[in-house]
Amino acid sequence: MLGKAIITPQLKMAVGGLKAVLEALRASEDEDAVAFLSKYDQVPVGDREKLTWEEIAVAAGISPKVLMGASMIALRDVQQNTASIMAMTNHPKIMQKRIAFAKREGGVRDRDAIDTHLGFLPTKNGAVINNRIQVANLPSGPNGDREEREIEVPQDLQMMDDVLPEWNNIRVKLLEGARD
Repeated sequence: MLGKAIITPQLKMAVGGLKAVLEALRASEDEDAVAFLSKYDQVPVGDREKLTWEEIAVAAGISPKVLMGASMIALRDVQQNTASIMAMTNHPKIMQKRIAFAKREGGVRDRDAIDTHLGFLPTKNGAVINNRIQVANLPSGPNGDREEREIEVPQDLQMMDDVLPEWNNIRVKLLEGARD
């Protein structure tokens, strides 16, 4: 037998129970998740209630421990995506509040956070330059197939001079002052 781990009680603890785990697995491209779902979907609905996920996993040729891992990764990915969507769509409202607090007399931390975000203040770990843009769902082939890929940003577009033209003048003056 492939494995004797009992995972169903743990998976039931997920918010939304086994239904939520199943939805997360359906969003996964992991081969073990796909194998489990293929077997799961072949089981008649009435029999699913009588079988454990461990039994279905073994019938699919994967161990329950492997199914547990695939489930955890699938749940993590779904939750991470959900949290990212929430953060991105609420970011303008949060920035609006942060700006309002930054304008107050005691708003030093908010002002510093905004300035750090914009690159006007250094970060603890130094500057971070992200020269890659994530592009998803672009047509890529003659059939209009879609794929996710990264596009390299040309070096000249990364330069601070292109973003803030006056930065070059300030930098030149600073460098000239350092030579004197």
